[in-house]
Amino acid sequence: MKALILKDLYIMWTHIRWLYIGIVVAVIVLCMSGTINFLFHMVTLTVFLCYAFQVYRSFHYDEESKSDRILRALPLRLQSIVAAKYLFSALLLLHALLISAGILFILSFFIPDGAINIPASLVFGVSVTSLCLVVMLPLLFKYGSDKGGIIYAVLLAIVVFVPLAFRSLHMVMQNIMNAEGLLQISYYLILLVIILILGLISYRISYCIMRSKFSS
Repeated sequence: MKALILKDLYIMWTHIRWLYIGIVVAVIVLCMSGTINFLFHMVTLTVFLCYAFQVYRSFHYDEESKSDRILRALPLRLQSIVAAKYLFSALLLLHALLISAGILFILSFFIPDGAINIPASLVFGVSVTSLCLVVMLPLLFKYGSDKGGIIYAVLLAIVVFVPLAFRSLHMVMQNIMNAEGLLQISYYLILLVIILILGLISYRISYCIMRSKFSS
């Protein structure tokens, strides 16, 4: 499983400069056109989604290079093949978290009270991207990078372009940040548990999909 994760990380590394260029361009555009209230949230979400796109790229590379067929011929446990993609996604989330924190820290020097929004924005980015990934991964396992990517893009567009959903998520993050002491910690723990449960459900669905493919 370690080799599978390293393979996906190497694929990402070969395109890392384009990833960073895309993030820089997106951040500049957002800073020029975004409002202060949503700027930090949108910057964070953009960074996370750029990293989430690398998960799609890893599936696309596997299909283009036929390495997915090679994996079926190797003595690898099916659980390892599926879990490798989920662990790779988790590593991307961690990297995106660090990059987002650095970008927001820099922006906070130019925006009044910007530092106050950093924790809420990071929680917002992790939450939304995690929800996107738990939906995207089973779709990619089921339909491949072409059909699965299209379906995921449609779902993501629905979320992004529905203002009510965005405002609701923003309000949830603000309520969490406005809480104090143990109540705020409880909110974080509940959110973490929800993400983990959804991740396990998503993993189980992906495993069942792959098991049916391997048995056919």
